[in-house]
Amino acid sequence: MLKIIIVVVFLLASVYSDYKTVKIRNSITLPFVAIGLIINVVDGSILESLIGLVFPFVFFFIFWRMKLIGAGDIKVFMGMGAVLGVRIFINTLFPIFVVLFIMWLFVTKFSFDVIGQRFKYMHASLKIMFLTKSVSKENKLEIDADHIIKMSYGILIGFLVSVVMNYFQVGLIFTNLNY
Repeated sequence: MLKIIIVVVFLLASVYSDYKTVKIRNSITLPFVAIGLIINVVDGSILESLIGLVFPFVFFFIFWRMKLIGAGDIKVFMGMGAVLGVRIFINTLFPIFVVLFIMWLFVTKFSFDVIGQRFKYMHASLKIMFLTKSVSKENKLEIDADHIIKMSYGILIGFLVSVVMNYFQVGLIFTNLNY
């Protein structure tokens, strides 16, 4: 329960920072990571916490290079992984992704032109990365400011959904995770 409270407080601070400055500052994310590591040292689950810290960076790095996700959003995921550990963190990702996708659909106003443009961009970027075997920022998508979502909002809502799903033991991958 303590870990849930810590994550919710951190996510609320991230949402506030994202709302006020359109950035999630290191002054928010670094203490969160430190608290997560300290808690897990005390719990005796430091390895799971360290893996939870590194996993989001490795997983989201390619999306950051394609400018599909911000560095602050990755740091938020890294902080969550440090506090929750990799096993619980991975189980929170599906509801977060669903919430973010729904938000994105509403922001794009279900415009199939915008949605198609994004998927074409992602496909072209991945193709270039695999063919050149390098991760480049050169393939840039001009994104209309009206079609950008603040991921911190979706991360908070998705995390709360995952907690409720775990409480009621809903879903295939959600078993009693003992937050």
